[in-house]
Amino acid sequence: MSKAIYFNREFAAVTPEELSRLKQEAGREALKRARFCLHKSHDDKVQVMIIAVARGSYVGPHRQKGKSKFYQVIEGELLWAIFDEDGRLLSKTELGDPASGKPCVCRFLSDYWHVIEPLSDSAVYTEVLEGPYVKEGTEFASWGPDSSSPAEIARFLASLRA
Repeated sequence: MSKAIYFNREFAAVTPEELSRLKQEAGREALKRARFCLHKSHDDKVQVMIIAVARGSYVGPHRQKGKSKFYQVIEGELLWAIFDEDGRLLSKTELGDPASGKPCVCRFLSDYWHVIEPLSDSAVYTEVLEGPYVKEGTEFASWGPDSSSPAEIARFLASLRA
């Protein structure tokens, strides 16, 4: 699990200094990611997170059936890929912060298998997902490499970037 920092503030405004701290935390974490949770609990109907990922971060192809998901890039660049049931690539899009000229916002039904990979040394994005969060509600694709196989992960991600 990535490092999660709960704001627990009635009114949550994230400063540039806090974003910088989040990126530093992600760089120090073994999984190369960290997040601010702007929601109060896993039971909230809307789960809002600011997530920082460093190069080398990997979350295998996953989905949350029946949920809608939203990403907005704040800083850096990400590769967003969508797959069918058999692992065939359906769509891939390079996302970037608004200054990049790339798409910076996406929304999709999370029934699809999907992956996000940082293309820049670090990236920060907002993720909004329908709650409540139930860990068992996240499925990981049997056809995707898991985090225990760095060589398979490298091949898989290289194929996405090709």
